[in-house]
Amino acid sequence: MKTFHTDIAVIGGGAAGLAAAIYAARESKCGITVIERNPRPGKKLISTGNGRCNLAHSPVDFNAFYGERQLARSVFARTTPEDEFFSSLGVKLTCDKNGNVYPYSNTSSAVLDGLRLEVAKAGVNMLTEFKVIDIVPLMEGFRIYPDDDTKPIICARRLILAPGGKAAPDTGSDGLCFTLIKKLSIEVKKLSPALCPIKTTNTDTRAMKGLRINACCSAVLNNGKVLRSETGELQFGEDRLSGICIFNLASLASRHGSNLIISVDLAPDIPPDELLKFIVQTAKIRADLPIEDLLSGLLPKRCGVTITKPITRHPMNAKIKNLTTDELESLVLAIKDWRFPVRYSEPWLNAQVTAGGVPAHELTAELCSKRHPHLYFAGEVIDINGDCGGYNLMWCWRSGELAGKSAAGSLMSVDN
Repeated sequence: MKTFHTDIAVIGGGAAGLAAAIYAARESKCGITVIERNPRPGKKLISTGNGRCNLAHSPVDFNAFYGERQLARSVFARTTPEDEFFSSLGVKLTCDKNGNVYPYSNTSSAVLDGLRLEVAKAGVNMLTEFKVIDIVPLMEGFRIYPDDDTKPIICARRLILAPGGKAAPDTGSDGLCFTLIKKLSIEVKKLSPALCPIKTTNTDTRAMKGLRINACCSAVLNNGKVLRSETGELQFGEDRLSGICIFNLASLASRHGSNLIISVDLAPDIPPDELLKFIVQTAKIRADLPIEDLLSGLLPKRCGVTITKPITRHPMNAKIKNLTTDELESLVLAIKDWRFPVRYSEPWLNAQVTAGGVPAHELTAELCSKRHPHLYFAGEVIDINGDCGGYNLMWCWRSGELAGKSAAGSLMSVDN
């Protein structure tokens, strides 16, 4: 096998890896090589935001980050805002009313092209279809082994690990990197799928399949403790709940499993007493109509029927005036607290990001490994994940910048 020497190797040609390569190239004139297992870099990036690439959020809310939140604060305080970074790539951004930042073209390809063109302009080597199966520390740097004898062994003076996590394995992030990291005696916190649908044992979802409704969804432990609430569009599947509000609760479902319940409030902006007054009044107005029509002025009819059936002893074609006061009060409780016991979150295939990873105590403030002084980390591989809305890509850009600058600066201090 041939051996290829480079100053800085970056494992991972995704958002964090490309940002790291760009900033390392801007920081110094050292040789940089990006190692990507797919035929082309940026496969996962192309699919983000339904192809629109929600690449940041403005303003930044650090409560939207989980895991090593303080590390995220520290990194953001020392790195470049996204509008400035992408302006330097020739990519114009726009921000919607919810603070979601997109490329002005509304296409993720514009983001990838900007990154790819800058990498090429900087003279960065790009090795594709290169799957790394082993990383061996050297006196100064690392030896990186491929799974294919036709590929060279890479000897790098500095190594940046930006391989992504374990989510969306069809894009190349199958979690092998964490095995290699553990082999280097570096701790990896428990991994779990995040930003994905949640499976439930409540079979009401079958009748609701395909329906979308605005709701407040809360992750509640079996002891009644509310861990988190999210408001937004809730989507029902055959045996699952989906939508952005559910995605943001998915890591809790992974962590707590069947000890967790998703409580759905279908009328989050209506207090219980006001809701009861409305339902009682509607029951009088529609007294001679079928029970199935009671809630059709408040909720989609299919939803109203599904939530009413288990509460009343009457058939749905019976008249509304047959409902008792207790049944009407029970309807209010059901609308404000419709319970879906969790089976588990969806598997890695349907997850967008990874919760867990390399913890902050394994890293310096420059994202360098405390155990291996020539090893740096960036992106999803670190124990930081965020809500929907551009937060995860923001972490990739910022951590990629710091890791790239730190690795290049380390070389410059030695060579000068």
